[in-house]
Amino acid sequence: MSDLPEGWAETEFGLLLASSQNGLSARSGTGTPTVVLRLADVSTDGDVARDGLRFIGLDTDAQAKYSLQAGDLLAFRVNGSPSIAGQVIAYRGTPGYAYCDHFIRFRLRSQVAMSNLIAMAFRSNLVRHQVEQRMVSSAGQNTVSQSSYREIEIPLPPLAEQFRIIEKVEALLADVNAARDRLAKVPALLKRFRQSVLAAACSGRLTEDWGNVREAASASDLLERVRQLRSKSARRSPLAPFDGAEFDVPEHWGVASLDELALRLTSGSRAWSKYYRDNGSGTFVMAQNVRPLRFDQTVRQGVEPPPDDPERLRTKVAKDDLLITIVGANTGDVCRVPVEVRDHYVCQSVALARPVMSDLSPYLELFLNSPAHGRGLFEEWIYGEGRPHLSFDQLRATPIALPPLPEQFEIVRRVGALFLLADAIDARVAAATVRADKLTQAILAKAFRGELVPTEAELARRESRDYEPASLLLERVRAHGGKVEPKRSGRKRASAKA
Repeated sequence: MSDLPEGWAETEFGLLLASSQNGLSARSGTGTPTVVLRLADVSTDGDVARDGLRFIGLDTDAQAKYSLQAGDLLAFRVNGSPSIAGQVIAYRGTPGYAYCDHFIRFRLRSQVAMSNLIAMAFRSNLVRHQVEQRMVSSAGQNTVSQSSYREIEIPLPPLAEQFRIIEKVEALLADVNAARDRLAKVPALLKRFRQSVLAAACSGRLTEDWGNVREAASASDLLERVRQLRSKSARRSPLAPFDGAEFDVPEHWGVASLDELALRLTSGSRAWSKYYRDNGSGTFVMAQNVRPLRFDQTVRQGVEPPPDDPERLRTKVAKDDLLITIVGANTGDVCRVPVEVRDHYVCQSVALARPVMSDLSPYLELFLNSPAHGRGLFEEWIYGEGRPHLSFDQLRATPIALPPLPEQFEIVRRVGALFLLADAIDARVAAATVRADKLTQAILAKAFRGELVPTEAELARRESRDYEPASLLLERVRAHGGKVEPKRSGRKRASAKA
């Protein structure tokens, strides 16, 4: 570091410490039940959970050794995320809580440095870069040791100036955090907005103002055309049992099963894992590729099935096919294949539904993703703990509320326009969140350049008084073996070099 403000000093973090202690490794014990904080209980913003805390029996010595108190610094010693490992917060939880071995507790010399200021320093890019340089990564875990923390250089203002910096930074960050909290609520609001749009679209409310155009067509004509096309296709399997369903939709809409609307409704091969090839010319479409309303091609599993394998034709994906996850964590997710794809084949965790008419596909994608309609039914039907499943027979019998084809086009157009609006808001929120994060760093950078409040040196000159530079304070720490003796009285002014 260079160009420190007048009266400041650069010091190793270790010199500021009265003590340090790694956390408790035991996961059980006898003695007084005591809260032992885990990683999930503490946020990098310094918030400590109130519910779901773990209690471990600790004897008197262990309680004294691991007890947290106001003014302590709690460091994230190890974490799977490199953005969390190495973070340091000023503890503001309940006094007397203990902490597990994923943390280190640092206790400062209170006559030298204030915990809130040091936590701010660790949050700043100025110090965070030093932490990242000392981070060790192994077996998916990122670790910063006590000795590494102690080596980190900290810019230290005079003690009186520390109070003013903390007060100013906290006031400014309160406004930034309030804005960030408001921004954090927007994605949930947009999610509910999108769900409401889908519900309105698939119940006819979104196109209520369509007037004469709506009255000019009926879904019965469309369903008859679908039945004729299906009867002429190569598919000869019987339809799934279907008793219809009651939907609150306009009278000119119809109801059909997904099976009735599909030329092909099948799941993938169960034996193709042996044909996995990193450089395979084909692509195995997995559950990871199916997201709500989005065909995700960022993940690819290559496959090279034999040219004469009959499974190739049955499981091959085409443009406008609907993909539905029927096994796994994201069971019930549905997307349309919006582009031409070559040599793509669904796996056994994914169902492929090929509509009788490709024009039906965009609307069916919306209907099957609507929480009030297709998605809502899937949630009711999903079974199996740990590895959710969706019954293929129920999938075939999924009832579809079907508007006439022109109205489907209009529904898809209007939903697309509203979703584009939501996407634009999402993008603006993301940009505003980035700006808020940058603003936080800008505030911290100004604070540790001595630009946020008047320095103690400036105030001392204005008021014609003495002050103690941080360098003299640190010299007294070193001179007395870590103990800070009371400052001797006197009116000698500190030199500019001190």
